[in-house]
Amino acid sequence: MPEPADAVETKPADRQPAGSPVLVAYATKHGSAAEICASIAAVLREAGLEADVRPAADVRTLKPYRAVVLVIDRSRLILDIFAMHAQT
Repeated sequence: MPEPADAVETKPADRQPAGSPVLVAYATKHGSAAEICASIAAVLREAGLEADVRPAADVRTLKPYRAVVLVIDRSRLILDIFAMHAQT
């Protein structure tokens, strides 16, 4: 299957060890994205992966994670999150 045009290729040195957790982050105004993330994390855990669920605004670094799932229930929040991380 071909990769999407906007896929980011990582170098082997950038990849996290197999035991590293998957970040399941959310931005929500009404709680629905948090509920979806809890379900996603449950499926990941059933598959034997460690999952860390947290609000996207609380994430300061992605270094400890092997992968990231981001769930957002309002498009305005996307802009807020990117603006916040662009300042760091």
